[in-house]
Amino acid sequence: MKNIFSYYLASIIGPFIFMFYLLYNENSVGFGISILIYALIYRPIIDGLRLVSKKIITKRESWKLFIPFRHVKWMKELYLP
Repeated sequence: MKNIFSYYLASIIGPFIFMFYLLYNENSVGFGISILIYALIYRPIIDGLRLVSKKIITKRESWKLFIPFRHVKWMKELYLP
């Protein structure tokens, strides 16, 4: 995931299209569950894979991204090209 466009597509745009679909169809329970899964499981995994592929952290350190707001430490490396 070294390409920034594919990272944005996989981590931000794709899941939000699904969540907006659920919201548009008035599936509030599904929308709430998808927000929780996105924030607590999906994003730490995707961010960890990106940081490991850029060799900023090791695979053994990727668990630290499950700590809330821990990804802020690597904000520049995650979101800027």
